[in-house]
Amino acid sequence: MNARAPVTIWLFLLIELLKLLVIAASVVVVVGAFAVSIRFLANGTLGPLDALRLMALASIPMLQYALPFAGGFAATLAYHRMSQENELTACYAGGLSHRALLTPAAILGCTLGIGLFLMADQVMPKLFRKMEELVTDDATRLLQAAIGRGQAIERGNQLIYADKLIDLPADPASGAYKHFQLQGVVAVDLDKERRVVRELAAPLALVWLFHDTTQAGEAQPGTGGPRQEVTRVVMRLKDPLATRGQTTIAQAEQTEVRFVLPSAFSDDPKFLTFSQLAQAKAQPEALNLVANPKRQLAVLLAQRVAAEQIGQDLAQRGAVALTDPSGRPVIIRAAGVEKTPGPTGLALIPVPSSMPRSAPGIKAGTIEVSISPGPQRTRTYKAERAFLAPTKGTEATGTTFNLVLENVTTTTTPSTSSPATVDPDELAGTLTELTISALQPAIDPLPDLAALRVDALLAQARARTTAGPSNKADPLPQATARLADAVQDLRFEITSKQHERVAASLACVVMVLLGGVMGMKLGNATPLIVYLWSFLPAVGAIVSISAGQSLTHTYGPIGLLVIYAGVLLLAGYTLAQFRIVARH
Repeated sequence: MNARAPVTIWLFLLIELLKLLVIAASVVVVVGAFAVSIRFLANGTLGPLDALRLMALASIPMLQYALPFAGGFAATLAYHRMSQENELTACYAGGLSHRALLTPAAILGCTLGIGLFLMADQVMPKLFRKMEELVTDDATRLLQAAIGRGQAIERGNQLIYADKLIDLPADPASGAYKHFQLQGVVAVDLDKERRVVRELAAPLALVWLFHDTTQAGEAQPGTGGPRQEVTRVVMRLKDPLATRGQTTIAQAEQTEVRFVLPSAFSDDPKFLTFSQLAQAKAQPEALNLVANPKRQLAVLLAQRVAAEQIGQDLAQRGAVALTDPSGRPVIIRAAGVEKTPGPTGLALIPVPSSMPRSAPGIKAGTIEVSISPGPQRTRTYKAERAFLAPTKGTEATGTTFNLVLENVTTTTTPSTSSPATVDPDELAGTLTELTISALQPAIDPLPDLAALRVDALLAQARARTTAGPSNKADPLPQATARLADAVQDLRFEITSKQHERVAASLACVVMVLLGGVMGMKLGNATPLIVYLWSFLPAVGAIVSISAGQSLTHTYGPIGLLVIYAGVLLLAGYTLAQFRIVARH
């Protein structure tokens, strides 16, 4: 006759395990949450009430670390007490096996393991977001805290300092959710070596903050990626003065600066669920870690494609039409474009003596540029040399070029119907150098390139870098390598995060079982000694998982061996100890 399942003993053990689990986990969670929130209270970033809110939010993520050890500790104490009081011996005498007595520990361990995975995958990312928002969302509070401590606010390679911040009522009609005034504003631009390259000072600045949504990592909407909330900042500086070194380079009555404070969540995969991690692995451009270098590569490719199209038009037709910022057509007449860029840019090839008839009256050996400043006149520039260089800092607005002309002869042709509208001083002149800025080609390839998936964009870039001769000054190979490295790094990190969550859940199950086994084995030892025999191997497994995650992030799937090696060794150790217990 089959023996009945020892439901009463199982329930008794489960209740005992749960009571000890709650007590142990509560202690660890409170201590961990306090450690997280105290530094924000100490440096003035958060007030007492906000610090308590942050502590409450941090208590749940702390369970990710508290539950495995608390579960192992609860199993150790519960089974050790039963062993010391000979309750386990009575169960053995009643025909219960060691495996049957470990069933409550197995149930608790599996429950904690599944719960830990769901918590790490679904609950933790949302709570991490709320914690980060509590600390960083209120820009006014952060500014006040920094200003009160006499510290500068760092934004990329720029430091912003102010003497005083005054809150102002936000006008609902403006759409701003915050409005304040900064007094004694100083902004410092730094280079890569953190040296000062420019200073901007203003006695007063008005600042508005707006909530907005944009595509993650993309400068233009509609190019893919999840939508996220960002903070748009509009800063209006009164009587600013800009200097570089000891030289004043700009001074104006009023200057407006606009920039975006993106959400930190688009830069860290730990804020993503398992399904979102899989989506980000397939579409890495959804995160700023890849979207920013992708945008830079798309800009370089667009400049290369646009320059090639300009060169083809010049070689085939002898002329190309560009558009200046005012919308006026700028006609360039030359024989083509040099393929190898120089320090100034791509050199235009002067018109040879065999210029096609489509451009009559052009002097051989020159480049001609025609602009119509008004409806009644046309200005013509004839230059001995000319260079076409991409405009820097216009990645978000499109592909534009600066046209640099050297040894320029200028003539202005008046309209035959209204010659009096032309200033006689404009009819002719000679210039050593002339720059016509921000010329836009008729078809900008940047939107199409920016909309490409990252793998397709990399394929195009690699085809161009391998087709031509190597050039150390060419930024395209460096940008291609930078994007490829960013994609690989992100995919490795996503893989490491996914397997880290799985391995931590499996380790939790084994840790609870190990605590029960050691409690059964070392009934005559003190509880602390018993727990150390299960705690130290469990710490080794957690360290192995953490080290494996770092190795996977750095070197790829080879690190997965280290992630799961800790769990397998812990399981092997638990099985070996159980076999020793089961023999007695």
